[in-house]
Amino acid sequence: MGTTETRPLPRRSFESLQPLQQSVGHGVKAVTAISLFFLLWELALELVLLMLFFLPPFSLVILSGWELIVSGQLFFSH
Repeated sequence: MGTTETRPLPRRSFESLQPLQQSVGHGVKAVTAISLFFLLWELALELVLLMLFFLPPFSLVILSGWELIVSGQLFFSH
């Protein structure tokens, strides 16, 4: 009977993907940091660690900004 010879598979080089991996990693870190900041902002106000007159909740800032955009007042003031 004949013997079957197994050949090793050629190794693929992923060195060309390294800059992409680094930039994606930096993007994920940036998004995580910004999201954490806004989450802490909202939680601090919910837990009454900050006074409402000092800093409004982030969700209220986003809602008010959206209403200004939809109404056109943000871009076209009279």
